[in-house]
Amino acid sequence: MANFDDILRHLGEFGRYQKWVYFLLCLPAIPHGVRMMINVYLLNVPDHRCAIPGYNNDTYAVQSKYHAELINKTIPFVERDGKLQYDQCHLYFSSPGSINRTIIGCNKWVYDKSEFQSTAATELNMVCKNELQPSNAQMIFMGGYFAGAFIFGALGDRFGRRKALFLSIVILFAGGLALNWANSYALFVVIRFINGASTAGMFTTCFVIGMEFVGPSKRVWAGIISSFFFTSGYLFLTGVAFFIRDWHTLELVMATPVAVFLIYWWIIPESPRWLLNVFRLEEAEIIIRHAARVNKVTIPDSAMQFEKEDMDAKLKMPKTSIVQLFTHRTLFFRTVVLFYSWMTVSLAYFGLSSNTDNLGAGSLHLNSMLACLVEYPANILCLLLLDRLGRKALLCAFMTLGGAACMLSVVTILYVDDANQWSTVTLSMIGKLCVAGAFSVVYVYSTEIFPTVVRSSALGLSSSFARIGGMVAPYFIDLGKEVEGKWGRALPLLLFGVLSVIAGLLDLALPETLNRDLPETIEDAKNFSRKNPYSRLKNDGQDGPESCSATRPLLSKDGTTSSPTVQM
Repeated sequence: MANFDDILRHLGEFGRYQKWVYFLLCLPAIPHGVRMMINVYLLNVPDHRCAIPGYNNDTYAVQSKYHAELINKTIPFVERDGKLQYDQCHLYFSSPGSINRTIIGCNKWVYDKSEFQSTAATELNMVCKNELQPSNAQMIFMGGYFAGAFIFGALGDRFGRRKALFLSIVILFAGGLALNWANSYALFVVIRFINGASTAGMFTTCFVIGMEFVGPSKRVWAGIISSFFFTSGYLFLTGVAFFIRDWHTLELVMATPVAVFLIYWWIIPESPRWLLNVFRLEEAEIIIRHAARVNKVTIPDSAMQFEKEDMDAKLKMPKTSIVQLFTHRTLFFRTVVLFYSWMTVSLAYFGLSSNTDNLGAGSLHLNSMLACLVEYPANILCLLLLDRLGRKALLCAFMTLGGAACMLSVVTILYVDDANQWSTVTLSMIGKLCVAGAFSVVYVYSTEIFPTVVRSSALGLSSSFARIGGMVAPYFIDLGKEVEGKWGRALPLLLFGVLSVIAGLLDLALPETLNRDLPETIEDAKNFSRKNPYSRLKNDGQDGPESCSATRPLLSKDGTTSSPTVQM
């Protein structure tokens, strides 16, 4: 069957029509960035202590000299981070008429409101005996993303990208509004699971459609530009969160704009590449002809014809399943390496993003803003270097350099004084820059390695493995809290660094995909490491194999035959 990349050489690899569709497909990355990073604010646990029994107007901030004396009489002091601080989970208790005091746990707390008026963690009291609940909530959200990326990927391969996209948008909008009224921990995490699944479906499906609409020489732009929209959503969130310190209002403001994307059912076309692969030829041609009119080009009839023998053979082939990626040694190895890379880059990305309040310098809002802003130069580097260095070299460089920066930050934490902890923040931001760049590269790289017949499912499963990394990232940070002193802050960064370096070294074994046609079938993917005789350099002006003269008759969609057009 005709290769869609060859059709794109007539249509234009990134013409006016594709640019417009691609722009629309990038916009959902903005709420996706919000949804992925809003946990930094929803699940933030500020400083807190037990509420003073019988003191109804108790606050974390000291109100008066009498209030300070009452706090000192009621709340024990403990040493934390080398300083004496209020015990967060215990208070003194004495029986009436007794002068002896015992230390007991409490079930009511007051919170420092200098950063936030309220968060889901403070409202639902995710502290003390429930101190793992924020990490569990984030793990459940990532578990939803894990399930959603695979489920919506499979739906996209089976029923079409467009239907999977619209379904995910509807669920995300409803789930975002519903979260605002979650009044229990169980309801909160169930809705967060649904939101994780739906945002995975929305972003992954948009990314797949966008990549399938453009030609080989423009995939870098198509793969990376969407990352700018994701970062813009992240930046928008950090700016709004600085002014809105109540989690209910913040969640409502962030969830409402998703309603705009409901109109995509009427304006986003189905992927013609997918339509051709499931032999819905008339629908594919309608979209391609419309794109040609917008691009002001003419598609020759020969480009829209299909070879009878090839079509009959493909129709008789058994249905392709993602399981076939694991039945061939080469494909199995590549798939496992990519899955590990996705998992590690997600672990480091979300770990570094969530660890901004634990760097020893700067406020949560400032460090979150810095962690967001460094993603812009990361994406710019991807645009400048991906077509020069190649996907493999740049992914390996980002992973190893980012891992090295994280490991070096351990030295600054342990041996640099508190007044110069800006060096730790700097190294952490370098690590975040590299990891953000690696995240952008691995999306492009995976899309080009996996064949069209299972691309949506494979990318969804890859993204699911990334969520494993996101699921365990909060526990890496919690592990640091269990270690006393400076090592507690250094341990998460050390783990992020080591795992990233290992991923960078493993990626050296993957094939380069620069300037090569996307593999369409499993057989194409098996042979992808070999030199591709039909690979094109950018703008080389050569025609594809279908342009060569052939001796077999061609069969058009209406069943009539014609002689092939000979092109020189």
